Amino acid sequence: MDYKRAIIKNIKKYCFLRGMTYSDLSRKAGIPLTTLQAILYDERYKEPRLSNAHAIAKALKIKIDDLIR
Repeated sequence: MDYKRAIIKNIKKYCFLRGMTYSDLSRKAGIPLTTLQAILYDERYKEPRLSNAHAIAKALKIKIDDLIR
């Protein structure tokens, strides 16, 4: 599994486990919802910036390693 697919899978998984919507996650991570949606759904979007990945992991209360595995 490539890096981006792992991130997408884990964002969806941990949002579900935390009972969070993507809107909740974007607000808690401090990133625009459109950026989060691009990460999740836009085929042209590359991997997220490291700062966004860290913010998402922190908002989900997981380690960055858990996000990219």
